[in-house]
Amino acid sequence: MKKIFIVTGELSGDITVAWYVKRLQLENSGSEIQAVGGDNLQALGGKIFKRFEELNVVGVFEILRHLPKILHILNELVEHIKANGFDEVILVDFPGFNLRLAKKLKTLDPKIKVIYLAPPQLWCWGAWRVNKIKRYCDNVIVLYPFEVEWYKQRGVAAEWLGNPVYDSLQQYFPLTGNKEKLIALLPGSRTSEIERFLPIFIDIVKNFVLRHPDVKFVIPLASSLSDDFIKQQLEKSGLNVYSNKFVFTRTEKEKFEKLSACCLAVTKPGTVSLELALLKIPSVMIFKISWLTYILARPLVKVKYMSLPNLLLDFPLYKELVQSDCKLDLILRGMENLYLGFTRGTNDYVMKMKKLDELRRLLSN
Repeated sequence: MKKIFIVTGELSGDITVAWYVKRLQLENSGSEIQAVGGDNLQALGGKIFKRFEELNVVGVFEILRHLPKILHILNELVEHIKANGFDEVILVDFPGFNLRLAKKLKTLDPKIKVIYLAPPQLWCWGAWRVNKIKRYCDNVIVLYPFEVEWYKQRGVAAEWLGNPVYDSLQQYFPLTGNKEKLIALLPGSRTSEIERFLPIFIDIVKNFVLRHPDVKFVIPLASSLSDDFIKQQLEKSGLNVYSNKFVFTRTEKEKFEKLSACCLAVTKPGTVSLELALLKIPSVMIFKISWLTYILARPLVKVKYMSLPNLLLDFPLYKELVQSDCKLDLILRGMENLYLGFTRGTNDYVMKMKKLDELRRLLSN
């Protein structure tokens, strides 16, 4: 029986590796799996050695404060993997920790097989880390087709097996042909993201409803957010006055069913933009951080676009309003163009829907 140890440091990694493990189980049901993971892996029969939350620390100062604990867990994992004779170690994203773990494992035992699933987006920034992946990983499994060629050019054999987001959303594709006068607002899943984007969404709702009183807004909220927090934020923002204009979703099923009917969205970057694209929702992408962080980070970013649909298609399908362009008038203008395109069936809106079909074909495997 093959013994596999998996390491992921966040929820998205737990979801991604569960998708991969399902594929493994179809090919070979005899593997024993232990992991630093969460509920998704556990549901597939994986034995959770540690919860990923123990490693999930965000922010420079938070990482520094928890560094002794993180290093202790790193050494503990190395000892556990070595002592229990695991044949294979699967690392999922989380590069700051996982690349150090790969180095330690390969230094101790060069024969142990190390697989990197969903490696960090080095084609976006931090490309120098590809040398560590080349040195310490035996196999790389990427989530997007273009990454195979990117790694090949740098001497790394990468493999694309499909995309977990595509696979998880396929069941909703038949629903996406019936769009309604619904606009999705995606503030993110963290309380900090909601507090940051809520002022923008307040102004969007107030202004857009004046011109289009028949529209409604779909706002997916993570199940981890308490009802009290949501109620508090709505009252604080004054959005409770527009309560009849909102459709809130709390479960994944409800979220994707409602999103499937949306004619447009305003979203942050990240996986959510890919989810929207696969559900055929033309969108305006907004991004704004502190100017100091932006000035420091911008020279390191090596891609033309920020949103995944634009990157995958190499085409400016989604309007990207970044930093100084993330202004209310520009957001409303982008929304207005999409909304009128939907209600009038303009050539531009039809073209966008065809491009979204193209993206689906690109990620089908």
